[in-house]
Amino acid sequence: RALCLPVCIVGMCVCRHEEDLPVFLRCFTAGWAYIRVRSRGVEILQRLKLYEEAVEELRSLLAQSVYCPDSRGRWWDRLALNLQQHLKRTEEAIDCIKAGLSDPLVRTGHQLSLYQRAVRLRESPSCRKFRLLLRDIPAVEVKDVPHVSLPSPHTHHHPHRQLKL
Repeated sequence: RALCLPVCIVGMCVCRHEEDLPVFLRCFTAGWAYIRVRSRGVEILQRLKLYEEAVEELRSLLAQSVYCPDSRGRWWDRLALNLQQHLKRTEEAIDCIKAGLSDPLVRTGHQLSLYQRAVRLRESPSCRKFRLLLRDIPAVEVKDVPHVSLPSPHTHHHPHRQLKL
């Protein structure tokens, strides 16, 4: 067994060898399970309408990048939503959107979601005074992919006819 030298990241200890593991193996570590539990805790806090605590926990989750990198987009999106809608801290929500869009671990779908939130904020009459903060957000473009249609398997052979080999 490898020697585990803990490194503290946001109130939790991470073994150095876990950081060196590829992401597909990190999901089997205790640190990954711990982060998943904390992520579920955010959902519970939100259901209980404890948005301030949820924001604090989301910031803590986003402060580390070792575990659950696929969840970062969802965390950024929830943080922006909590700040804007529930806590009415629009300027912090805009900063959060910018940080989420510049996070290299955020996947395209969540980048698009954050960008759409920024566009809605920019076009909202109640957020007119924040338009200058939103002007430098880069556009997220979704490129159309080629479409392929596959025929139904039932069109190739008659259902009562057997294939002779």
